[in-house]
Amino acid sequence: PQPAAAPPAYAQLPPGWEEKRDASGRPYFVNHQTQATQWDRPVHHPAAPAAQPQPPAYNPGNGAGPLPPGWEEKRDASGRSYYTNHNTQTTQWERPTAAPAPPAYAP
Repeated sequence: PQPAAAPPAYAQLPPGWEEKRDASGRPYFVNHQTQATQWDRPVHHPAAPAAQPQPPAYNPGNGAGPLPPGWEEKRDASGRSYYTNHNTQTTQWERPTAAPAPPAYAP
């Protein structure tokens, strides 16, 4: 007899699940997180990698203005913007504003 083929990639068990066999060799499945067992194989739907949204381009009409030097806008998994200061290696939720330019000297 030929060896059984490996299950296809979509047949991978979800995290926390394990396949076991009863005394007659019948497979059953254990969820170690909930301590539940079941006969039916749980379906694992691997999440597609989330697309990283690009920060909006600077638009002088939107009132936001450019970020100060060394700052970058990023988005968390839910799409909420946060800001990274590469100079100080810190992050914050509030959009930083560039320091106002000093007034021009007028004699």
